[in-house]
Amino acid sequence: MKFLISIVLLVASGVLFFLFTDPTYRDIKSFRAQASVFESALSNAKELQKVRDTILADYNSISPQDRDRLLKLLPNTVDNVRLVRDIDNIAARHDMTLRSVRVDIEKDANAVGPTTRQYGSAIVSFTVSAPYAALLAFFAELERSLRLIDIVHVAFVSSDEDLSEYQISIRTYWLK
Repeated sequence: MKFLISIVLLVASGVLFFLFTDPTYRDIKSFRAQASVFESALSNAKELQKVRDTILADYNSISPQDRDRLLKLLPNTVDNVRLVRDIDNIAARHDMTLRSVRVDIEKDANAVGPTTRQYGSAIVSFTVSAPYAALLAFFAELERSLRLIDIVHVAFVSSDEDLSEYQISIRTYWLK
């Protein structure tokens, strides 16, 4: 009888091991592996939060006026209407009126596929009539403006009076 009880208990323990203990142990091992992945992700998230908080603190340390000036220097959108309006306001201060305004968004000529440049550029072309001194004052004010502007083309037609017609093209930039 003792021998039979020993065999039954031995068989029962084997069945219990293979049906309950081993699958449960495997589940625990997979849960531990998942836990280590989650702990790694959690530590990465904490590091990212620290970096975000540092960048946010740096951003908040910039005054709102300086942020507005930076956005005007290199905007994050094309905003051609505001650019043309700003140039027209500068021209109006020098008794000039913009005519024949045209805006052309430049494509990256060297790029075969999508461009990798982090900025875009546009050419704004317009015509003004003004005396030479007013044109120089207009260019000086454009130079002092916060917006990044390159004058890429100037052509003129002179007249007998002090009033000449100037065709001007400028390039401006924005962040993509």
